[in-house]
Amino acid sequence: MNKLKKIIGIKISEKWVAVLAMIGMLGLLAPIFRLALYAVPYYDDYLHVKFARGFLREYGGFSGWLEGVLYTVKSQYYAWQGTFSTQFIVSASPIILDDKYYSYAVVAVLIIFVISVMAFVLMTTKRLLNISTGARWIMAVVVTMSLIELIYTAQQGIYWYNGEVHYTLMHGLFLLMVAVAVEILYVKSNRVALILSVPMAILGIIVAGSNFVTILQGLLVLLTIVGLGILCKNKKVYFLIVPTCVYALGFYFNVIAPGNDKRGQNFQGYGAVKSILYSFKSAGEQFFEFTGLIMVVIMLLLLPVVWNAVINMEYKFRLPG
Repeated sequence: MNKLKKIIGIKISEKWVAVLAMIGMLGLLAPIFRLALYAVPYYDDYLHVKFARGFLREYGGFSGWLEGVLYTVKSQYYAWQGTFSTQFIVSASPIILDDKYYSYAVVAVLIIFVISVMAFVLMTTKRLLNISTGARWIMAVVVTMSLIELIYTAQQGIYWYNGEVHYTLMHGLFLLMVAVAVEILYVKSNRVALILSVPMAILGIIVAGSNFVTILQGLLVLLTIVGLGILCKNKKVYFLIVPTCVYALGFYFNVIAPGNDKRGQNFQGYGAVKSILYSFKSAGEQFFEFTGLIMVVIMLLLLPVVWNAVINMEYKFRLPG
């Protein structure tokens, strides 16, 4: 009985829980990466690299490859849609050289996504919540693995390079851009804030050339962050103006692409404004289809970590609810 009490009375520190969470994440990622090695290119993958492949064979070298990739971006921009950065990445697929390199590209994108989401959670929880390092790592692992394990379709979101870049990668880079924006507001040095504005602007260019859902989220979030910076009279907000303007400009060029109208003719839709309004209705209807009870369970399991973080915070909420 005494031994049982000792076993039950064992307390594991937050640090060790974080270590175990990291080990668990690596264990969950291992089979996903292993399966990714069996990924093979499909129709759209070949469609996007045909010009780059042709230019490479015709002219050879890096210049021939780059000319082919840019030609693809231009043709897609005028004939199909304005997602210029996505088109650049998918048309630069390593299958230009050989199909055997396809799986490595799939794995590389997945690694970038994991790093981006982890960085987003770690950076924002540090600056906005100021919680312990252990709790931050636990939350980062849970959020990252939830996005991967509960993805609506792993076949298209992880193992198909075209879909993986178009949605998974761009969503990860969007989160990373937001994290950098928050970091700029909190760093003490103006010099560091100025330096961080450069990668934020680069990320802004990339994200602004992605799918409509991501670019609209990006614009709303950045404008909110800038607005809160102004409202709180944070002088670092000035370092967000240029990257945000760069993003807005990329957003504009994405939306006005001639290819968007031509693509729209192939689908029966409601128009831009009505489609956005209907998207909220669809989100409510399909919430449990994309999320499900498993996410509720995960949130409940994470509740002790969040609770412990909140009660130890120095910041006092005016409206606790």
